[in-house]
Amino acid sequence: MATVTGQRRTNKRKTSAEPAAACGGVVTLPEHGIAEVLLRLPARGLARLRCACRSWNAEISSRGFQDRHHALAAAKFAFLQPSYATARRLHAAKNRTK
Repeated sequence: MATVTGQRRTNKRKTSAEPAAACGGVVTLPEHGIAEVLLRLPARGLARLRCACRSWNAEISSRGFQDRHHALAAAKFAFLQPSYATARRLHAAKNRTK
């Protein structure tokens, strides 16, 4: 059995300064496009995606991103409780159009 001397194996990953290369080279969207997509995801999905890519983790962890995500999520939340009379009018209008 032959042994190789002088060479050591390392388990370290190679890092790159380019975000696309850091994510495996599959990213074709510009950075601001990725940030816009990430902004529209729920918080639980963002928590999972932090492990997917270093540049995404850096973006998601930034205070500016967190502030924008919170503002967008708060703006989407609305609770409407129609009254019984409103529900009857909507139902009647729906039946008239048939």
